[in-house]
Amino acid sequence: MKFSPLPPRTALPAALPAAFCTVAVLCLTAAIGCGGSDPAPAEGTTNADAPAPTDDAPPATVAVKGDTGIAPFTDPAGRKWLNKSIPYDAFATAPDRAPGSVATAAPTGGGRGALLANIGAGMSAPSTTPAMSGAGRGAMAPSMGMGTGAVGEEEMGEDASGWGAVISAEDLRDEIKRARNVIAAAVGTVAAFNNAQAELPVDAATLAAMAQITAEHPGAVPWKEHADAVRTLAVRVGEAAGSRGRTARDEARESFDPLDSILGGNPPPDDAVAEFDRQLDAPRGELMKRMSTALKYLQQEAPDADVMAANGGELARQAAALAALSRFTAHEAYDNASEPDYQQWANALTAAANDAARNARDTPDYTAYRAAVDRAAAACADCHGVYR
Repeated sequence: MKFSPLPPRTALPAALPAAFCTVAVLCLTAAIGCGGSDPAPAEGTTNADAPAPTDDAPPATVAVKGDTGIAPFTDPAGRKWLNKSIPYDAFATAPDRAPGSVATAAPTGGGRGALLANIGAGMSAPSTTPAMSGAGRGAMAPSMGMGTGAVGEEEMGEDASGWGAVISAEDLRDEIKRARNVIAAAVGTVAAFNNAQAELPVDAATLAAMAQITAEHPGAVPWKEHADAVRTLAVRVGEAAGSRGRTARDEARESFDPLDSILGGNPPPDDAVAEFDRQLDAPRGELMKRMSTALKYLQQEAPDADVMAANGGELARQAAALAALSRFTAHEAYDNASEPDYQQWANALTAAANDAARNARDTPDYTAYRAAVDRAAAACADCHGVYR
């Protein structure tokens, strides 16, 4: 069966969600993979100097389950493509299992980073480390009402949504801060905005998703009652990022400024809430790029037990973001998400990411951490073997 792409919304980026990679890396509807960006930059840096995307890159289209559509060609830059939406090196499969089998144990062979080394090759992805220091709009204001507190110390209501078991309120707030800081830097100047065309839609979609999770989460987030306004304004930032130049940048800034004000504890403007369409407003393809970055961080930033222990907090935060977006993108609103295979891989990814977070920070165990990261990578590879 083939699935036709939805007509694009005005001002949205051209890339539509592709098929799924296990709840996020599992959920894929844009020609994406689980690879992604280079390791996160140092604390306090941004992606403002990242090169702008080129105009001759093949347009992303919706690739669906069972659709081969193979028509190899080489683009002007010398990169090989299977068709106009899928790079030749986009997908990898675990070497010891047939595509489609569910990962239940750590894969063998290939080394820690080999499993998904080529997934999403050439794809831009956002910074994974928030710019938490320094002057200017990219720095988080000390008075911002994001809240603080260690995991397990926050007040929790009844967790009817199940989100409390996937991501803590603290990790949720931290991921929102990270996305907020990237967006703040991007809308600071026209030049920065133009250079952030690859990253800005990713972080806007991530912030919209995290705001929706906040609304459903049992934990304490100071601005939770205005989460729907934060979500809507983040969507508008992403829509503005579909164009370049001063007009588009000003539109993005006009949405970001009240968003930032809400995060600081102020009430939203009167027109700040709109109906939320997950598939259009939080494109799975963009969320997959964030998930890809998180997984790559987990694979690369803990080469041994000592480094894991020293970096346990950030590893756990990346794993929590991966788990949350994996579950978020498994919502039935996304294409194919209601299929049993899709759900199975999504659940496997979420569980593996949660295990990685726990073994990196709460009860440090390097062997268990490594096994959890390998299971997450295997789930992504298996899912992308079916959903492209």
